[in-house]
Amino acid sequence: MNFLMPTPLPKPTSLDGPKRSTYLATACCLLLFSSVRLATLLAVGPLNPLGVALSTLLLLLSFWTIWALRQKNLALPLIEKTVLLVCVGLYLTFTLQPLFGGPQRLDNAGLNELGALALAAGVYVFLPLHRAKYWLTAVLAGHFISRWEPLLLEPNWLSLGTQLTRDSVFLATLLLIVLLGNHRSAWRGAYDSAKAMRDMAHTDDLIGLPNRRAAYRYFEKAMRGAQTPVSVLLLDIDNFKRINDSHGHEAGDAALQAIAAAVQRTLGTSGVLVRWGGEEFLVLLSGITLTHALREAEALRAAVEELALPSGSVTISIGVSSRMPKDDVQELVRRADIGLYHAKTSGKNRVIAQIS
Repeated sequence: MNFLMPTPLPKPTSLDGPKRSTYLATACCLLLFSSVRLATLLAVGPLNPLGVALSTLLLLLSFWTIWALRQKNLALPLIEKTVLLVCVGLYLTFTLQPLFGGPQRLDNAGLNELGALALAAGVYVFLPLHRAKYWLTAVLAGHFISRWEPLLLEPNWLSLGTQLTRDSVFLATLLLIVLLGNHRSAWRGAYDSAKAMRDMAHTDDLIGLPNRRAAYRYFEKAMRGAQTPVSVLLLDIDNFKRINDSHGHEAGDAALQAIAAAVQRTLGTSGVLVRWGGEEFLVLLSGITLTHALREAEALRAAVEELALPSGSVTISIGVSSRMPKDDVQELVRRADIGLYHAKTSGKNRVIAQIS
């Protein structure tokens, strides 16, 4: 009896915990910075309305971010998008306000390019592509308009050259971030496609249960502990060929689905139900002794016998085996198969355990 090991796929590392910690530390630093900055602006004259407003808003944003990050029921992507869009709005407001008669212009010590780069990268990484392109356009437009409008109105070759150099570095860095983001998105898409294909290969199309190929994963996990009780129930539908011959294959498929549903409903979470092949099902019971497994098997047999199907009544025969010292998967299933054979040949619609 051959078991096929499912092809393992490299799993993307979950960054939720590290990201929350990093964001929390960043928000605390921003809280400290904006508090000191606000206190300094209020204590030292003359009053700087733009600086006071910006520091106040950053202070409130950092407070909210710290609170949100500590709420485990708030999804991290929602927090990221909210903070990002608020920052984009603040950036556009403070960079473009001089064009509409605002009080003053932010200094151009390179912080404008750094802020625009961070926001543009954040927009591209955290927002869906169909929305990101609009926000990215807004950030880039706000940056270039605010920086180049005064330079073009009052040309200065030194200032123009300096700004051109800054923007060249800014665009090159942004392009690199976009390329890296595309690479990660492509890898994630390939991973999701491969996972979907593997899941399809390990799932029965008709019933939606794990198939024989997928059983290996469950056996591998159940058999890890040498002292852990493991039991197997091998179920076969009695006289299933008669259903197909008398009522057609559609009725046979409906019977398979109804029986699987009844077994799964009765089994609950105490075991794993697998479509073993044809009209056979396998139930893997981890941590279950032979005595308990026999009770489970009898409950499943009775649940199927009570079914009222359009094709008529139906029964199942079940072979049971429990793990013995030095048993491997093949031996465990082999004994259940022998028990099933005896159940079939001794009258069907019964449960028989095979101990050796």
